[in-house]
Amino acid sequence: MTKSGSLARAARSSDTALEAEENRSESRADRRRGRRRDEILAIAAEKFAVKGYEATSLEEIADELELAKASLYHYVENKEELLVRIALRHTQEIAAAGMTAAGSEGPANERLWRLVAAHVEIACAQPHTELLDLNSTLLRKPADSAPARELRATIATYDAFTRNLIGEGIESGIFAPADLNAAGYMVMAAANSMARWSVRDRVASAHVRGVAAAELLVGGLMSPMRRPVGV
Repeated sequence: MTKSGSLARAARSSDTALEAEENRSESRADRRRGRRRDEILAIAAEKFAVKGYEATSLEEIADELELAKASLYHYVENKEELLVRIALRHTQEIAAAGMTAAGSEGPANERLWRLVAAHVEIACAQPHTELLDLNSTLLRKPADSAPARELRATIATYDAFTRNLIGEGIESGIFAPADLNAAGYMVMAAANSMARWSVRDRVASAHVRGVAAAELLVGGLMSPMRRPVGV
């Protein structure tokens, strides 16, 4: 190999090593930024739960974290984005648990039962979930930021999955005929509201709440011909 060829190869190797080091540095910075954002979201969720969204200021959140208010703007644009990011994280976890539990096998009523039970159990187990009304105007039509669009998309996907599942049950005769949109909305609204039970009932576990919600909501959709005798 010529001397010039060796030099060119060494230069390429040096460039590759430099690029790899830069990527590692960016990765470490991203991880630090992610951890800091997690801390901010946790404090914001606690403050919103205790004082309410409207009564909580960014200054209070920054003070709790021993940050200057200006430093918060490196992580979020405003207070609404904080709420949207909290809701997005909760919604993604709930939707993933519900759709995974429902699966794709079995009768519609059994799959919907599993979805509702998982949804409510996860929602009740999450800290400060009671502050989130996932059907509220603020969260349904938040500002047009990236997390807001992701939140709307997550909600839309989960709603559609639930409505399709109810539709399967109606078509098969397991569920009584009903307005599909109304039925889907009522199931989701009731499941979301169950998190507030944890505020009033400190004894029942999240699992118990999930089972209770599944029994009531799925039972209410059942065709009279499919319900147990005496119900």
